[in-house]
Amino acid sequence: VNAAADVLIRLPWRAVRHSFEILSRRGSSEVSALLLRMEAKRKLIAVLGGVLSTAQTDVEAEAPPLGAIAGLAHQVQLVSGDPGLAKSRDEALDLLVRHASAAVDEAEQAGRPLDLDVVDFAALVALPGMAERSDSMLQLMNFKLMKATMQEQ
Repeated sequence: VNAAADVLIRLPWRAVRHSFEILSRRGSSEVSALLLRMEAKRKLIAVLGGVLSTAQTDVEAEAPPLGAIAGLAHQVQLVSGDPGLAKSRDEALDLLVRHASAAVDEAEQAGRPLDLDVVDFAALVALPGMAERSDSMLQLMNFKLMKATMQEQ
């Protein structure tokens, strides 16, 4: 994550998600390590919009599925720090929520089930503003949840 923003913006969304997962693990409690970790998170959050835009516009890039967007949003939500970082975090979270909401709208209009597992569904419902849509999202998940229940029996 120690690269310039123009390099980071070309990262695949999977690499950004993996970086957030690594940075969320418990590490050294030394002040310098904590500051480096916070700076890495700040950089990732700053380029997140560009990474998502590149993934959606670049024909060679794979756009993140709804579950990945929900997972990224969950990782971003966990980031804490100084007020400047919190502002960037909130902006990135808002962007991810808009992407997730658009994907849910698209599934509703097409009458297609959401391609989520239960963990991703929980992450999606936990996003700001998504709890109000939980009934309609649950209907879009109904087939998948019924299928999972039948497989368990």
